[in-house]
Parts: sequence; structure tokens; C-alpha cells
Amino acid sequence: MDSTEYKIIKNDYSEEDLKKIEEFNNSHIQMAKSLLNYNKLEIINNKEYSELSIIDRIKYIQKKDEFSLFCKTYPVVSKYIIAFGLFSTKAFTKYINWKSNIRPSDSYRVELVSNPRKQELWKNKYIYSVYVKYLFKEKNPHCNLNEINKMYIESVESLNEETNKFFDLYEKEVEKLEITKHQYTEERKQKIKEQLQQKMKHWT
Repeated sequence: MDSTEYKIIKNDYSEEDLKKIEEFNNSHIQMAKSLLNYNKLEIINNKEYSELSIIDRIKYIQKKDEFSLFCKTYPVVSKYIIAFGLFSTKAFTKYINWKSNIRPSDSYRVELVSNPRKQELWKNKYIYSVYVKYLFKEKNPHCNLNEINKMYIESVESLNEETNKFFDLYEKEVEKLEITKHQYTEERKQKIKEQLQQKMKHWT
């Protein structure tokens, strides 16, 4: 991690605040466990669901009203639950606390403004992959720090590859639209010009 790209918000929580945070965390933990159980039962009892690709499974569950918000709020958590059946209460709790306190640094925020690609790459590095690191650590308690960091880096690289593919495709589509728009504008201009020329012929 590059300390110039992020900062940690330090808060002095009151006892009441800590109680509310605990209640919030517990409600989200229960939702994660519900998703874990639902996914497990669907794989066992629903042949059509079990044969879906991971991407299609995720899309299927994202459309379920009871899980839609959770999937949007915690995309990497829901992905690991749905794709691999992996979840850890301890890792998730650490992740929620990390996610609520991590922010782009003031200097780096300038680079992120109006740059959706960089914003997602920042999230990959400082939010999503951190959960993968926590989860890997909890599921592999005997792994050393080098192995954990290696998993973290691999996660960042994998997520970045997905993100860059998405934005590359998006930008190509935008470029195509701009070209089409330009061509339409030029054709429209030419048509108007021809119509004016025809009218001028009638006037002379």
C-alpha cells in the first residue's frame, strides 16, 4: 500500500456510538450468513442454479430483493460467498471497520475526481482486496505474512484487470457513439446544404 494515496479517519466514539456500530455490524453479518446459507441450499437443491456460471449466479442473486442491497454494498464479500462459499465473521467485521475509516488522501483525491477508472482502481487496492487479504488470513491461519501479501497483490492485479477491461470496452463504445454522432452531424449538414442549393436553383 502507498501511504500517499490513502488516509485513515480516526474517530473518538462514545459508548452509544460503539453500541450502534456493533448493531450495524451484526445486522450485516447476519445478512452475509443468510446469503451464505441461501447460496449453499440453492446449489444443493436447485440444479439449474448449480449449473450457472459464477457470473450468472451473482447476477441471479443480485436480483433478489433480500440480497440486492447487500451485494451492491459489499460486492467482493458477496462474490466470495456466491462463487466459493467462503465467509468469515471475523474477516468481515474487520473489513467493515476498515471500509468505514479508509479514505483517499487529500492530495490523491484530486487525481480521482472525474476519473471513474482511477476511482475503481483505488477501491480495488484499498477496499476490495483488503477483504480478500483478511479472508485469506482467517481461512489460512498458518500462512506467513509473505503468502498473505502475495494473495493481496494477486487480488489487486486480478481486480484491476477486470476493471481495465470494463473501462476499455466502455471507452470504445463511447468513442463509437461519438464517431457515429459526428458522422450523423456531417451527413445532416450535407443534406441541409444540398437542400439549400436546390432551393437556390429554384430562386434563380
